Amino acid sequence: MHCTEASSETELLAILLSDARQRASFLGNRRAWLAQKLQDPGTAGHLLDLDAVQLESQAATLVGKRWRAVSELIPESSLGNSSLTAALFREYADQYWPEGHRRHELDAVSFLRFCRGLGLRISTAELARLEISLGQRSFSLLPVRLQCGRRRKFGILLLIRGSGRNCRELLLSHI
Repeated sequence: MHCTEASSETELLAILLSDARQRASFLGNRRAWLAQKLQDPGTAGHLLDLDAVQLESQAATLVGKRWRAVSELIPESSLGNSSLTAALFREYADQYWPEGHRRHELDAVSFLRFCRGLGLRISTAELARLEISLGQRSFSLLPVRLQCGRRRKFGILLLIRGSGRNCRELLLSHI
């Protein structure tokens, strides 16, 4: 919701909650910020009365809800990697705010890409599953290591887009 123009108090509030830079600008000079966003700043009286602490608290709560939704979608990456934290997610969350009915999946894909860009280890299978589910790719071939007793074997994980949003997985390995 990082827009430069908005038409209603609801849209302006969404901008304030989703963008820390916009929020800081608003809190620094509310009237000037509203004058930039609205043709008639006098129509946004409620926004002038917003409590700064409550606004920051509500923004933090929304980012926390996003983190919980995303971490449920990426258990292999988030549980297996202590670097993927809520604090890192907060850093990422200020740069991207997903919209639409698939926003949680979009958020998870974007966060995994953000982490990979920082050089953090993520589950490539998890990223591929989400991308396939979102229709961003139709298949993926990934090398995998399998533990068979005391021996380690290698295989290939084939992820294929099935019907609807389903992702079918086939493991190819010589046992």
